[in-house]
Amino acid sequence: MRYPIRLGALSLVLFGLGVLSCSTRSPVSQAKDGTRTAAAGDGAAAAVRKTATSETGRRPAPAPKAGSVAVPEAATTGPQVGYAVAFGTSVDARSLPPASGEGEAGEINELNDDIERPIVPGNYQNGDATLTQANQRLAARAAAALPAATTFEGLADTDNGAGLVNPSDSNGAVGPNHYVEVVNNRVRVFDKSGNALTAPFRQSSLFAGVGGLCGTVDDGDPIVLYDKLADRWQISQFAFRATNAPPYHQCVAESVNGDPTGAYYLYDFQLPGQNFPDYPKLSTWPDAYYMSIREFFLGGSFRGEGAIALDRKKMLAGDPTATLILFDEGSLSNASSGMLPLDFDGVLPPPAGMPNVFAIYTAAIFGDPQGDALRLFDFHADFDVPNNSTFTERAESPLAVAAFDPLNPSGRADIEQPPPAVAADNLDSIGDRLMYRLQYRNRDGVESIVAVHTVNVGVHLTNRFPLASEYQAAPRYYELRRSNAGDPFSIYDQATFSPDAGDGVNGLNRWMSAVSIDNQGNLVVGFSISSTTVNPSINFGARSFDQVGGLDQGETTIFSGFGEQQASGNRWGDYSGLEVDPADECTFWYVDEYYPAGLTQFNWHTRVGNFKFDGCTPPARGAITGKVTYCSTGAPVERERPSSNR
Repeated sequence: MRYPIRLGALSLVLFGLGVLSCSTRSPVSQAKDGTRTAAAGDGAAAAVRKTATSETGRRPAPAPKAGSVAVPEAATTGPQVGYAVAFGTSVDARSLPPASGEGEAGEINELNDDIERPIVPGNYQNGDATLTQANQRLAARAAAALPAATTFEGLADTDNGAGLVNPSDSNGAVGPNHYVEVVNNRVRVFDKSGNALTAPFRQSSLFAGVGGLCGTVDDGDPIVLYDKLADRWQISQFAFRATNAPPYHQCVAESVNGDPTGAYYLYDFQLPGQNFPDYPKLSTWPDAYYMSIREFFLGGSFRGEGAIALDRKKMLAGDPTATLILFDEGSLSNASSGMLPLDFDGVLPPPAGMPNVFAIYTAAIFGDPQGDALRLFDFHADFDVPNNSTFTERAESPLAVAAFDPLNPSGRADIEQPPPAVAADNLDSIGDRLMYRLQYRNRDGVESIVAVHTVNVGVHLTNRFPLASEYQAAPRYYELRRSNAGDPFSIYDQATFSPDAGDGVNGLNRWMSAVSIDNQGNLVVGFSISSTTVNPSINFGARSFDQVGGLDQGETTIFSGFGEQQASGNRWGDYSGLEVDPADECTFWYVDEYYPAGLTQFNWHTRVGNFKFDGCTPPARGAITGKVTYCSTGAPVERERPSSNR
């Protein structure tokens, strides 16, 4: 058997072999009291439940093993352990029929709003210290001819049938041969030409065989990952009976092989404690899958940030004893209500033993003692002895960044749209957190971390939140770098992109951003755009690999929207998705939402675009041959595909 690898990345091969080494390792109705009853599942889901055996059915949580801990909700120090209360293997995703839609239009996850952030008088800095430099660069050099995007239609709210929802929460992942998109509340697999290979199915239908909340409800905040280190796919969302009724669950489907249209291992993880786990954001790392959450005690008061590690080794093997480790960290920033874990991209793995890094921003205007900065934390996960796990701030943290204005209008009505939309239809800018993903790439020993969040470049009175007419959203990006393993990360590049800053009510808003770099080091920021004269549309801007200080290549449109969103809770997605193709490490894939013609409610559509820069070349690759054998007998290991209904 031949395995394509990078010649300079033998450690990656050894890691992959280690996976097989000798070590073991629907809508719903809601009552006045906040409790919910799951609606009847789809016919296909019911059929799966009938064929499920005891192995795929629900089981009690295993007793904690030696070295695990049980921490009460009030204790926010030290690791807590969570278990999969149900496990199974799904039917093939390609066999699932289109999910029916039931119920009335409604909002998904109403908790996902900006936290209350009191202004500290005297700490306000109007404008952006790096903006002038970026704008001068753009003014001096006309935007280069950016590559045109090839696009295809993705999922739409109409795929939810009568059970329309908002926001879309669109994101996607690209693999060697497939593109998988997830939204609220559907999943679909495409080939790279945009041909659908599955129906738009509910994630709960994958979990039908294990039952419980994961098999009956679709509460949203979905994420899809492609694990480049193992050629696997992961689809997840949270599940709960009511926001004020723990225990809360994270439903994670892990593909049994590299085919996202096939079967998945199913994990219904029950989270410890009583903090509602809002806005889960997942990532891939060699030693674990990592996840960040925003925590609300019993769905009420904001408690701060949570960091989670899931046992990747066991999940890849379909081991039902996989656990998770949770740290309740409290509030790490007055300015931001969400942090992100590093997500691996590329061919070269991180240096051996490097822990996953979580990041969050701080701001002086909200009284953060770190000022305008990025805080970085190392998460070391030990699944054998969870008490040995640690979540600690890195020595170089906080990293001071150029001043920015993090203020946005109170409430969710931030971003204007053209008439006939009115102020009540304004869109939420999601300005209080880093936007998904926090990407990591190792390019021949030069390690980069890229991040982005939304800032204000409009002009307003000092020490108060801006009005929507004074607000102009723009993406602020960062690239952190280091050239030697073990060295501290430092700010390599940072800038805010808003070439028309200060245009007032007619200025273009750019928000809902996502950022990535390719194998050459070209940096791309994808984002939504809108103004009083421009319909919400999908754009991207780019910085050349050999430049710093702004998106010197300017911006271009991936797809122009035709209409405006009306009276849908002001929600315009909570995140979008920008990925780099593992087939060449050069092609960017971006998905975001738009509206068809007219002013309509609960009618978002999504568009998937891909593009690459001519100067980017794939990393050098070679091939080795060999076989994996059992340590006990020396016999070759044959990869066996599990039965769908075992």
